[in-house]
Amino acid sequence: MIVSGLSWLAVNLEVAPMISLMVHDLQRGNWSSCKDFASLKGEVHTLGYSLGLTVTGYALPLLGLCGFSYQIAHLLHIQERAIQRRTTTYKRPLRVAVSAAIMFLLLYTPYHVLRNIRIASQHDWTGLQLCTRMNIESLYIITRPFAFLHSVINPVFYFFIGDKFKNLLLAKLRKLIRKTEQQREPA
Repeated sequence: MIVSGLSWLAVNLEVAPMISLMVHDLQRGNWSSCKDFASLKGEVHTLGYSLGLTVTGYALPLLGLCGFSYQIAHLLHIQERAIQRRTTTYKRPLRVAVSAAIMFLLLYTPYHVLRNIRIASQHDWTGLQLCTRMNIESLYIITRPFAFLHSVINPVFYFFIGDKFKNLLLAKLRKLIRKTEQQREPA
């Protein structure tokens, strides 16, 4: 509960400058057009802010997800060796853990990279021609639906693994813990 609350607070602190940029942009446009984040201009240094968002809102969660996926994979390999019955397999839970990390990586990386490139390309110091800037913007626009596709795929992904996966994983973890405890007890 505390971790969820802290996560919620961190996300709100991360997006507060973006909301301010959006409101100021809407006011400048007489509340008639709403631009995406990479097109906003304002008092916040958008490239620095975007890079900060990429690190705190994408890179750190990705590292955490990869780290936990690795730990899950390691635990499942140990568990599979400990039980040594052919009827018990941990390949499916392992595939799910790895698939979640890969899905996050593949769907979000192009969006975050191109968002930062798009914001940087708007600055005069890049020396980019208009055609190049338009190509970058087009690529960025294409990556946005893929990033948000994760929001559609994720519930379906977890629906298919569902309670059966969770119950199987918890049962196997309990067996491993019991077996480990039995091995530690003196004979």
